[in-house]
Amino acid sequence: MKKFLKSEAIFQCIEINDLDKLKTEIDKYSKAELVKRSSGLIRHEKGVRSYNLLEACCFVENEDALRELLSRDLPWEASRIKGAAHLAAASKKYSLIKLLMKNGLTVNEALLDACLANNIELVKNILLEYRGEIDLSNCEPLFSSAAHGFLPILQILEENGFDLHADEDKALCFAVRGNHINCVKYLISKSANVNAQNELPLKTAIVNGDLSMVNMLLDNGAELIRVAEDEFVTLAERYKQSEIANLLRTKLAQMHIVPHLNTRQSTHASSVDSSAAESALRLQKRYGDKLSPALTIKTIND
Repeated sequence: MKKFLKSEAIFQCIEINDLDKLKTEIDKYSKAELVKRSSGLIRHEKGVRSYNLLEACCFVENEDALRELLSRDLPWEASRIKGAAHLAAASKKYSLIKLLMKNGLTVNEALLDACLANNIELVKNILLEYRGEIDLSNCEPLFSSAAHGFLPILQILEENGFDLHADEDKALCFAVRGNHINCVKYLISKSANVNAQNELPLKTAIVNGDLSMVNMLLDNGAELIRVAEDEFVTLAERYKQSEIANLLRTKLAQMHIVPHLNTRQSTHASSVDSSAAESALRLQKRYGDKLSPALTIKTIND
């Protein structure tokens, strides 16, 4: 079934790879009009969306049409180039992303898109061909791979000079947040600090309700004292994470530590509720809306 069957003729030419007709259609519009052309809503695997001309070329993997459009010296906005790059990275054609890199897409942007698409071969090709141009201090590719659980890409980036411990082991924090235990195991094997950022990995695992992650972090040296002081044990108990709460209390008892519990009540909520909500909000503010498991949402709403 044709994807652009109900779109303007110029999009249909891209899909069927009729270059002669495409050139004729291109000549009908001014440069300003061409860059604003939209396919209208098109159904795809994850829903519906519209495409600009560059995106359409990458969506149907038409390298010739993309080359023709880019040769016309059109005033493409950076956002349109980047939108096309997302689609190009998901394809198996390295040539698509290379064309975009010759027309405004930076090497690091291309690498990030390849990582987000979990395109291992594209990541390898970019690292091999553009090694000298890659900014290793830009850790977005590393963090995105950890956040999505793309372990092979995480390993490739580390092998090519990216620092797994950048920004106080933020890659570990992202991997824990996403419940990607294999990535967490790998990062710990590479000496990641499980107590980074004030015990954030363990706190995040508790908020996520991930018992396996909590166990693994504790087994690898995660500190409990600050977690108890910040009332995360009480947070787990309050929202029915009984296995995690029992585990934490048992570990604390073995250390002869009794978690602080402030039972003073206010008009609206106990100090425990307030502390838990503030902690959850800090986690969400630091790491974005994706840190929204049921426990976090319920804590904030209450």
